Amino acid sequence: MVVLIPLTHEWRDRLLARAPKGSHAAAALNTAVDVTRYVFRPYIELSVACDEDTAELILRLAKAHCPEAVEEIEKALRLFRKMQ
Repeated sequence: MVVLIPLTHEWRDRLLARAPKGSHAAAALNTAVDVTRYVFRPYIELSVACDEDTAELILRLAKAHCPEAVEEIEKALRLFRKMQ
């Protein structure tokens, strides 16, 4: 099972700019999938699929560099943990 993190393009770009090159976080952010046709939340454009550890890394990046994304990432982690 994977964590699915909903992001905007802007949030993803900001996080990717701060993710260490070659890290799992950078790889996950680089492979984000466009979900605009499937998610009915107007501001969500991308879904990042990753494991829990990588989601935690992305959350730490967001807390430092993209606070707007923190709530969505925390929700994704809570949902993932609830499904375990």
